Amino acid sequence: MSAVAEKISPLEQLRRSLPDLPERLREAGRFIADHEFDATTRSMRDLAATAGLQPATFTRLAQAIGHTGWDQFRNELVEARRPSGPFSDRVGRRGARGQTADDRERLTSGTLQADAAALAKIDVRQVARAAAALQRAPRIWVAGYRSCRSASSLLHYQLSLFRPDVRLVGAAGPEDIDFGSFRKGDAVVVIGFAPYSRASLLTAREARKAGCIHIAIADRVGAPIAEGADHFLAFDAALTPAFFHSLTGAISIVQALAAGVFELDGETPPVAAGGHGAWLVGADGREILDGSGGAAVSCLGHQHPRVIEALARQAAKLAYAHTSFFTTEVAEELADLLVGNEPGGLAYAYLVSGGSEAVESSLKLARQYFLEIGQPNRARFIARRQSYHGNTLGALATGGNAWRRKPYAPLLSDSFSHVTPAFAYREQRGDETEAAFVARLAAELESEFQRLGPETVAAFVAEPVVGATAGCVPAPEGYFRAIRNICDRHGALLILDEVMCGMGRTGTLHAWEQEGIVPDIQAIAKGLGGGYQPIGAMLASGRIVDAVRDGSGAFQHGHTYLGHPMACAAALAVQKVIVEDGLLERVSSMGALLEERLVERFGNHRHIGDIRGRGLFRGIELVADRASKEPFDPALKLNARIKAAALERGLACYPSGGTADGLRGDHILLAPPYIVSAAEIDLLVDRLGAAIDASINDITAQGD
Repeated sequence: MSAVAEKISPLEQLRRSLPDLPERLREAGRFIADHEFDATTRSMRDLAATAGLQPATFTRLAQAIGHTGWDQFRNELVEARRPSGPFSDRVGRRGARGQTADDRERLTSGTLQADAAALAKIDVRQVARAAAALQRAPRIWVAGYRSCRSASSLLHYQLSLFRPDVRLVGAAGPEDIDFGSFRKGDAVVVIGFAPYSRASLLTAREARKAGCIHIAIADRVGAPIAEGADHFLAFDAALTPAFFHSLTGAISIVQALAAGVFELDGETPPVAAGGHGAWLVGADGREILDGSGGAAVSCLGHQHPRVIEALARQAAKLAYAHTSFFTTEVAEELADLLVGNEPGGLAYAYLVSGGSEAVESSLKLARQYFLEIGQPNRARFIARRQSYHGNTLGALATGGNAWRRKPYAPLLSDSFSHVTPAFAYREQRGDETEAAFVARLAAELESEFQRLGPETVAAFVAEPVVGATAGCVPAPEGYFRAIRNICDRHGALLILDEVMCGMGRTGTLHAWEQEGIVPDIQAIAKGLGGGYQPIGAMLASGRIVDAVRDGSGAFQHGHTYLGHPMACAAALAVQKVIVEDGLLERVSSMGALLEERLVERFGNHRHIGDIRGRGLFRGIELVADRASKEPFDPALKLNARIKAAALERGLACYPSGGTADGLRGDHILLAPPYIVSAAEIDLLVDRLGAAIDASINDITAQGD
């Protein structure tokens, strides 16, 4: 009878050898026997440090039990832990020449079955909790090395689509990581499976030391990168019948995390179920003071009875007719109200569905005008940095907001250039008078005309009072007169975007009335229809429209819902209420009261740098330091915190970021309805103050 040699595992071999080993080696052997998983996943140096031994002790241990050194012994431990299977003899081999079609099918089937089993083990509730933690964090760091780099890169990419504060760390290992950049409250996601890299272990350790939210995505309970983690998300990276570990579980967790953060970042807002006056009513019955009119839209507040009645009458009469066939009585009446008396020479109205369409129409009309009068070289437009003119491609190219432009930069025309904004708080020098500031801005615009060639410039585009991007910034005295003179001297048009600041918002029907100038083309929206229907308009001077009429005969532009009867009925009713109820005067008086209350509450606030605006169009800018005007770190998302805190307190306001340069800075825009009462203004300021203080206190506490 032949003897069959007993095959024992390397760990069993170690245990049997322990009694015969010297004391020091026996101590090392017992440590390995008790920590087999660590022995297969951690470096010899890390093991030695944990065991309180010298690294060389483990080398001598391996040699004492018949191995050439530690690496051979460790490799045998790893191999012994591999699962057996129909293709286990091919694990670790590349290519396995000579496979049959059946072999490959079985391999593929085994891989898919293993992946499906891995997905079934993912704890959905844990992933959801981790996504919530990521969403709350001011900054997110993602780390994954070697084979896990693909999973970490995917998470980084997906999160960065809607979060500007996500960073992929350690592309080249621990030497590429600035651990000193980790801050308390940051979220650090570490992805790894056995054997864990030293870089992932270091990242996890430093994240915990810095007080970060540590989220570990690992292949098993007890993974060293998950030690002390705030959130542990397990995936099964067991070897499939193929060569590579399966990352299906890790990638599925990554995708679920990103989706969860996206949903939370755009967290489902409360449902608005009704409204009255300056108040919105939620589906839960809670009343919210509308401190910003949405986005400076609801100039008459909500459910104004005369507007609702006008809409009902129009709906019963005619809901729609296409402007390529018909005009309508209500569209003609609205146009007559807007330009019947030709304010500033604006003699024609082109009725569209919103602000972006109004700006696009303005750009196109300016271009066509110069074609009609034989100046085809005029195809350049000059606007200002830190401006916003809409989200369609032409309007977006006109705007100078860096954050909004960045994703679409390859699509934006290079026919647009930008000069310094008339933003005194940020741009006026300390030793500069207002007049000198205006002169410098005018000289810069003149230089831009000369750089481009004055004969190539079609128009200069600006908001009389800058709205969403910078927070209600009026121009300094004399600025628009200087701009008008430059445009006239070079034969260029002046296009004013009053989508947000126009139609009474600043105390006059048109904001340009307070500047002593008139535009050639004007864009209006928001307060035109007060939110009762989507509507905007382009207003144009008679000489421009006459050139088109006497030339080609038609404006080469159009949209399906031009002059929509329902929208025109809403706008006509809104504008009649403004006139009949004397609301422009009310905007001026209530605007002065709002300014007074804001100055009382925030004039000496250590984190309020500027209070500005006109009429019921007011902004406050928040700063980390008043003396230097240094903004808060955008990763803190202060403006979003204030929005949420205000809503909790029953106030809707319009916070935005990127105030200072398109990326940094926070401001709050206020634009309550023209019908707002003095008591409601007091309540608005009180609730806003509480929200700002609570948000800043949260940030301060987080940094302690």
